[in-house]
Amino acid sequence: MILYCQIRFIETEALSRCAQEHQKGNAMKILVMDDSEVNRKAATILLAGHEVTTVENFDQAIDVLRQEKFDAVLTDLLTPPFVHGFAWSKFSGQEIPFGAFLALKALQLGVKFVAIVTSTNHHDNPAAAAIDYLMTQDMRIGNSRFECWNSAVFYLKEDTLEPVGGCDDIGGYPSISDERGEKTIGYKGLVCTKPWHQVLEWLLST
Repeated sequence: MILYCQIRFIETEALSRCAQEHQKGNAMKILVMDDSEVNRKAATILLAGHEVTTVENFDQAIDVLRQEKFDAVLTDLLTPPFVHGFAWSKFSGQEIPFGAFLALKALQLGVKFVAIVTSTNHHDNPAAAAIDYLMTQDMRIGNSRFECWNSAVFYLKEDTLEPVGGCDDIGGYPSISDERGEKTIGYKGLVCTKPWHQVLEWLLST
């Protein structure tokens, strides 16, 4: 398990490897749950070459898992309180760690690669802080591989959603590399999302 908070490079190799795997006929079926539309769109871009299904809540994810088999499930940690067909008004405005339950369900079904991916800093939410206790060792359940990524962020261009790169740390600015070395750029014209492609590569490479 790893605590992923620092990225200082443009991640283009992982994107190209996704395309290469697709060309080889090794495309994976991947389910992504995230309540952010930007994060869902980013998943389809960053996981290009794979068959990606995106859903926005726990109920939708469970319904899809009942109908289809997936090679990987990548899920946000915190999503709105929507389960058993309705929103729980008592918890309106709150986010519940449904990602943990989806990950458990995926593992129960034998999904080979499962990851919880949150951009929430562990100082800002107790559920994100609890993930720290899962970082102590590699976790395998049967033939499945499980990972948690905490405080994980990645930047896309706002107008084209073209990948730019990661950031130095939460609250920092994204850094890119050029022939003259590394330089830092500000947030203007960028949207913050999650490094779905890096998560998948980590699952596949370890």
